[in-house]
Amino acid sequence: MKNTGKYDGSESAQVYVHQNNAPVERPLKELKGFTKVFLKKGETKTVTVQLDASAFSYYKVEKKTFGYDAGEFEIIIGASSEDLRLKGSVNIK
Repeated sequence: MKNTGKYDGSESAQVYVHQNNAPVERPLKELKGFTKVFLKKGETKTVTVQLDASAFSYYKVEKKTFGYDAGEFEIIIGASSEDLRLKGSVNIK
């Protein structure tokens, strides 16, 4: 992140996950991690938000436990759910 403004400030990095071709109905994007960063004017910081297996899981009613289904997941990052700035994907087996 980089503060290109004239004043010190803060910004949030929110990480959303979406499973493409999910075998069950899932939301278009699920908030799975976030961090808030404080930046002085002109300052740049690298931000890391770690996702573990629970970021890809949901409650499986028939098994009465959380789990995930293998497949491709989109990773979407933004300042909010309406201000999305980065997008990538990962295959989970």
